[in-house]
Amino acid sequence: MTSKGRCEIISFSAPKSLVEEMERMSRDCPKRSEFIRRAIRSLIRQKRDLSEMDGRVEGIMVVLYDRRTANQVSELMHKNDDITRSRMHSDFRGSKCCDAVSISGDAKRVKKMICDLEATSNLERAELFIA
Repeated sequence: MTSKGRCEIISFSAPKSLVEEMERMSRDCPKRSEFIRRAIRSLIRQKRDLSEMDGRVEGIMVVLYDRRTANQVSELMHKNDDITRSRMHSDFRGSKCCDAVSISGDAKRVKKMICDLEATSNLERAELFIA
């Protein structure tokens, strides 16, 4: 990470499929390292926003998942129906599903719901956009 102009070198392993996708997606970046730095910054920003949530939270959660996971996701949505104001479900080509969920409730409950969703198998992503 950059600290007064200095960078620290880190090394990690990744599945070949992830590296191949990163290679395809990073074509617009001058260097692969810059692509990875941007991705890390984005993830840190998302996690910081989530960890700093406090009090009442309102926003939209977008959940993208494999159809095989639909029952698990639906169960979690029903379990949290007191903070879920509305839910729009879409089936996409192939085996993907997407839910756009209006959320309003205590930050602790919203955080727990997101953590539970992220722990679900075959979940591609769960992102919260805070109003």
